[in-house]
Amino acid sequence: MDRRQYLGAAAAGVAVGVVGVGGYTLLGEDTGGPPPVSPSDMPYSEAPIHELSGTGATTSGSFRLENDGPTIVHADHNDEAGPGVGFTVTLESTTSDTVRPLLQVKGPYVGTIIVRPPAPSGEYELSVSARGGDEPLSWEATVYDVPEYDDTGLSVPLNYADGLDAVIGPINFGDRSPVEASFSIDTDTNSSLALINRKGESAGTLLNKQLAGSYTQAFRAEGIGYLQIDSNTTWTLGLEEIEGSLMRPNETANQSQSTDNTTQSNSTTGSNSSNTTQTNTTNESQSTTNTTETTQTNTTNQSY
Repeated sequence: MDRRQYLGAAAAGVAVGVVGVGGYTLLGEDTGGPPPVSPSDMPYSEAPIHELSGTGATTSGSFRLENDGPTIVHADHNDEAGPGVGFTVTLESTTSDTVRPLLQVKGPYVGTIIVRPPAPSGEYELSVSARGGDEPLSWEATVYDVPEYDDTGLSVPLNYADGLDAVIGPINFGDRSPVEASFSIDTDTNSSLALINRKGESAGTLLNKQLAGSYTQAFRAEGIGYLQIDSNTTWTLGLEEIEGSLMRPNETANQSQSTDNTTQSNSTTGSNSSNTTQTNTTNESQSTTNTTETTQTNTTNQSY
């Protein structure tokens, strides 16, 4: 299916939108710049997979998850879907009360997400709804049962240009080398960049923005990890190693919990600006916890 995408609007995290008269932006084309994020090009594609498909509101056949790494789901919804067509996907255990909501969008969709929090080993199925009025529409999904990799992974530097939700990894960050993420968002909409550890657990939110622009964040990560991009628009992402002296005091990694609280306003001079208050709570390995608060003023469309 063509990779088409709606821009987001969204208070409730539901992707709804319009892009010009045509309504869609085509994703995954070769533009001569950084490549798109294709699951088949990611190292996790070597993991055991479960390929599922259906039409309308249905439940997939059951499948078993048994590896200790993240569970990654790539979902593709009929590209003929109109803006009123809802698409929801939920991972449900067939033997327990474990439920993981994965997607709630409108219109055509293609994207990849890590199941968070990780689902325990067991038998599962996907509960899917893909309907536009009385018309059932087709969907496809691939579930990757990823092992807990120790040393397999992509190497920094990395550069990608794509849209909507994507998973990059595994990435071998090495021995806590300082890394800077450069994240550009093309439209005003909620977009976030999260670090995931090799088990599929959240290791912190690196960036969480609502305004179009270019942003940077330095961090340290050790060993194998993944990046989860959650967005309703097109974006570009770059990773590169930097000198440790270039990191600000609050820029850390191995975060099991973090918050990125942003208050944004538009200036009256024609440019956009944002006043950002960030509070990062860092849980280092074992029991050490460091907390740093900082207030930053940034200009949108300019790296900070």
